[in-house]
Amino acid sequence: SVVLRHTSGTKVGMEVGRCELRAGSLSQLECQAPAMDRSHWSGTQVEETVAVEVNGVRQTPSGSMLSFTYSRGQTPQVLRVHPTQLSYAQTSNITLFGYKFGLIKSRLKVSFGERPCKVWDANQTVITCQLLRT
Repeated sequence: SVVLRHTSGTKVGMEVGRCELRAGSLSQLECQAPAMDRSHWSGTQVEETVAVEVNGVRQTPSGSMLSFTYSRGQTPQVLRVHPTQLSYAQTSNITLFGYKFGLIKSRLKVSFGERPCKVWDANQTVITCQLLRT
């Protein structure tokens, strides 16, 4: 398991959450980082660096702590989704509006709960995807 832990502030040492493993090999793990509860951030704080633990061991390659940084400035923001309601039983096209989505369509992953949404088109502010039936 991959766990992220706070490294500073009032929550130092506490678990941020567990990464959901997506892929792995002997030299690399890919996981989806958990959402960051920012309620303890000050009004001016824009990022927090957290430590990475794999199977209970804090990772320290080359003598320095392996870390991950949550950053408001780099986090994509969804402002609106169209349409706002769908039938659960059908395949539908969905458009997300926001910012900081990125430009590399193949690296974008969109899902609604457990339902994947196949990305057809994307730019920094709009993603169009097809929500697949379950």
